This record gives sequence, structure tokens and C-alpha cells, in this order.
Amino acid sequence: MTRNTGFTLIEPIAVVALATVLLVVGAPGLRDLLINNRIANQANELVSALAYARSEAVKRGTNVTICGSSTGTVCDTQWNQGWVVFLDPDNVGAPANTSDILRALDRSPTGASLSGPNSLSFLGDGSADLSASVQFDLNHQGCSGMWARSVDINVQRRTAVTTAACT
Repeated sequence: MTRNTGFTLIEPIAVVALATVLLVVGAPGLRDLLINNRIANQANELVSALAYARSEAVKRGTNVTICGSSTGTVCDTQWNQGWVVFLDPDNVGAPANTSDILRALDRSPTGASLSGPNSLSFLGDGSADLSASVQFDLNHQGCSGMWARSVDINVQRRTAVTTAACT
């Protein structure tokens, strides 16, 4: 007697049906995970840029400012498109020339939004030029729940990243 080996038609259909169910159940969770990771990554990039601006102010002994920039050379408060860190010895809030730019980050909008103050300056001793707390809000299109982030710098000049409700 010969034995037939292989699959019947019902077996692959069952596997495809099971895979479809798993995909339908798991896909929304994966999307939320990706959104959360994008927002967390942007918060980490911002905190790194703030720390860099502060350390450069101390190292150089002069004012260093960070501001939102869509071009990487001019302050225009477009934080979600990038930012620029520059030497600002006269505290004018804009780079005098391109040689004053220490670092620029250009971002292409990927559904993420970032809003904050017009600019933030660090003095030569490393302290922030603040009279009140400063807050940056990070959000993402399609965000739900507590996936957004808030980067806060309080009047004691401490930086903290917290989760926030999506808007």
C-alpha cells in the first residue's frame, strides 16, 4: 500500500485564516508601538540637542541658543521641521552668520509635531536664560492615549521628559 504525503486543500486554508486573524488582532498594537517609538525618539533627539547647547555654552564661555528651524540656518519656530544650535554672544536670538551654527537637525515631517518656545538660550555658565518653565510638546498624527511626550525645563534648569495625553 502506498502512502500519500502532502497537504490537503483544507490545511493551507486553515493556516491562512489563522494568520489573517493574528494579523488583524496584532496590527493595531504594532502601529501604536511604532508611533510611541517615533515620539520617544524625537524627545530623545531634542533632549540631546538641549544638552549639547548647554555643554557648548559652558565649553565656549558664551551664550548658545537653540531654536526651531525649517532651513537649518534661520530661526522660524518650526520645531517639527528641525532645529539649529548656534553661538549667540550678543543674545540676539539668531545666528549672525553661518559660521556661528554649531549643529543643525533637519527633519522631514512624518506625522510628528513638535512645538515649543521661540528659542532657548544657555548662558556661558550653563544656566538657561529662563524666567519661567519652558515646555516642548511632542505629538503624532493618529496618536491615542498617553503616547505623547512633554519635555520640560523648570526654573531650576532641570530637564524632564514625561508622557502626556495625545491631542
